[in-house]
Amino acid sequence: MVFVNHDSMCYEQDMIGVLTGQFLADDRSSHPIYEKFSKGRIKNEKYLIHLFCWVEQERFRALMFNQAHLEQYTALCEMFAYDPAIIKPITF
Repeated sequence: MVFVNHDSMCYEQDMIGVLTGQFLADDRSSHPIYEKFSKGRIKNEKYLIHLFCWVEQERFRALMFNQAHLEQYTALCEMFAYDPAIIKPITF
């Protein structure tokens, strides 16, 4: 799923926040303020998408790989030339 952002007040952290339920503050602390979405409205649906992309100013700003399905995860890492060993897991 590709999100193409044209809103100057919205960033890739907003996508990550809604998917994980966690707001990530500037001091790197996290706060569970988006759980009504991550554990509610999109609780099951988010697992059906293998890759979330955030595009801004005509370039990728963030790629968020769903690691729940190993075969698709591995194929997408290969396609986008990412080493799976260096991708930090983000828990939905």
